Amino acid sequence: MMRFVTKLPFRTQINLGITAVVLIFAILSALFVSRIATNAMLGEIKRRGLSLGLSLAGRIADPMLALDFLRLKNMVDEVIESSDDIVYAFVQEKNGQILSHTFRAGFPVQLKDANQVPLGAQQHIQLLDIGDGDIENQERVYDFAIPVTISQERLGTVRVGLSQIKAQAAVHRLLFIIFSVSLGAGLVAVVLGSVYARTVTRRLDILRKSAEEMIKGNLEVQTGPVLLQNCWEIKDCSEDHCPAYGDKHHRCWTLPGTLCADCAPGDYQEKIEGCRNCGIFREIAGDEIQSLAEAFDVMALSLNRNIAELKETERSLTLQQRLLKTVLDATPDLVSLQDDRLVYHAVNPAFCQFFSLQDTDILGKAARDIFPPSEADGHETEDLQ
Repeated sequence: MMRFVTKLPFRTQINLGITAVVLIFAILSALFVSRIATNAMLGEIKRRGLSLGLSLAGRIADPMLALDFLRLKNMVDEVIESSDDIVYAFVQEKNGQILSHTFRAGFPVQLKDANQVPLGAQQHIQLLDIGDGDIENQERVYDFAIPVTISQERLGTVRVGLSQIKAQAAVHRLLFIIFSVSLGAGLVAVVLGSVYARTVTRRLDILRKSAEEMIKGNLEVQTGPVLLQNCWEIKDCSEDHCPAYGDKHHRCWTLPGTLCADCAPGDYQEKIEGCRNCGIFREIAGDEIQSLAEAFDVMALSLNRNIAELKETERSLTLQQRLLKTVLDATPDLVSLQDDRLVYHAVNPAFCQFFSLQDTDILGKAARDIFPPSEADGHETEDLQ
């Protein structure tokens, strides 16, 4: 797997890395938030159902005492009409007799004793299965039982049923929103990460192309960006004969011979440590990639300068060799140039004529390779003297 990843383009690797991190973070965050939100929403739904039951229990005592069934009916109908997730509401006396309910097809007797409030308790919540006995038609509800009391005497019980399916539907809608937002945020992060990866890899691609140009022998490449801030502008410098003055492609600390009073003399390697403490360096130095690009430019500049010096030296040596050859060719004396091993490296025409040899027969050889042994010993003794 790692071998496959390492063969991918660097931009793709960055995109995959960012995508993986974002997706993992988004999924974990969504799961964590959804768990908290689900518990909070279910708790809020239960509190709402309990609040409706408590409100009804607090208002229904008078109609119960007066046996005002019309008011009782209106009050339980108000509860069920207050929210579409309320399945039923009914009132029963303390002996269990149903005084009013909201069931249109008749009161289901299995609910009568399904949720009893313990003695001394303020309310009781229980998850119940209601329906006609058919599993497909059954529905689960949160049944809220709240006692109706006057002067610590229980008159009866208010029961409110809240649909679990509709409560879960609200939770599912919330989860959908959470995961949608997480996915959207993840996609935005991936897009921004892709833009960032493109920016980074574009700069690295410039470095790669510059390196290829240098390999081809083009040392005039410009890898670093055009400078937006320059030392002479920041310091309001008037040293127009300074190498850094007017150069918008090279940092002043990469150029030798700058005239700044705070700058150490010499080449890059001699001045860079001192320049790192300069305020100009801290103000306009770029990030690592820009520093690498500028290092490429310094390397190209140094190589170009060194090559120019080598060419100048080569030209000077060529002139000296021509002058030496002219002198050797013109002198009638026997002249030869030998190294410490007595190997001939140059001879003049007079030397060749004297021994009746061509220069190709002599150059690169010692006397013992050219002359007979007895004669060679004499030549070597003479040459050593």
